[in-house]
Amino acid sequence: MHLIFLDARSAFDVVDHKHLMRRLGHIGVSDKHWSLIDSLHRDSTSAVKWKGRVSAEFSVQQGVRQG
Repeated sequence: MHLIFLDARSAFDVVDHKHLMRRLGHIGVSDKHWSLIDSLHRDSTSAVKWKGRVSAEFSVQQGVRQG
């Protein structure tokens, strides 16, 4: 017997945006949907808020938007 454990929640945190878009194109995602997903991830930035202070923005190159 073989068991494989997969933590799918963590997998979304490490997806490279360029690889994601290339893969979606290869599997045949329509241009309309591809463009929508691409626009959600292109030039993404983020900042950290901690104890009422906000850091400078930084570029986000990986991860899938959630929520």
